[in-house]
Amino acid sequence: MSRAIPAEGFNLTENPSAVPNNLLAARCQSLYVEFLQVSAQGALVEGAKNHVVLKVDFEHITARCRGVRISMDIDQDLELEDDGTGLKPGKMMVKPVSYRGASTSSARSFELPLQRQTTLQAIISPFVGYGLQDFYFQEVADRYYGCRDFMYVSPRTRSDLAGLVFESSHIYSALGMRFQSGLTNYCPIDKGEFSGYIRVEEVYMPYCRAQDQ
Repeated sequence: MSRAIPAEGFNLTENPSAVPNNLLAARCQSLYVEFLQVSAQGALVEGAKNHVVLKVDFEHITARCRGVRISMDIDQDLELEDDGTGLKPGKMMVKPVSYRGASTSSARSFELPLQRQTTLQAIISPFVGYGLQDFYFQEVADRYYGCRDFMYVSPRTRSDLAGLVFESSHIYSALGMRFQSGLTNYCPIDKGEFSGYIRVEEVYMPYCRAQDQ
């Protein structure tokens, strides 16, 4: 008998084994990196950035789900003592969804190559294996930065679902951009902080430098 699915999904930061076995065994058909639309309120904030998530489509409906969304979200239920670091706890969520393809809330979606018969467990395992689920956002002036930092995905994209011309097939190029109202702007990746994982930076990863902040 499968476990009940929580409304907000499964919290891998709280419990790395939270996703039930029937979902872990589901074979995946597609994998996307999605840049979610900036809300109307957020659009009024200068330099507002897209929240970035992973979207997975299953080959077949599993536990009445057609796929999952994998995201690093602010954990509003956890508070750290103010020690001057400006860190806010994150929670890595795996939320089952009832639709396939790009999310309606996505401003841009990029498809990544996926080997046949890849299971959800194979996608999730690198996150948990490297300890990426234990993550903290940087808080500056009541704004949180770092959701793109937790991505640990194959760099090469397969397609851009927006149908627009995008010059690079490298997902890190996309992660270094902002997508809003049909416009594309440079937006380097803000660093959060991992509890145990040591970040490996390659030259093609557009991380935020001091002069970009």
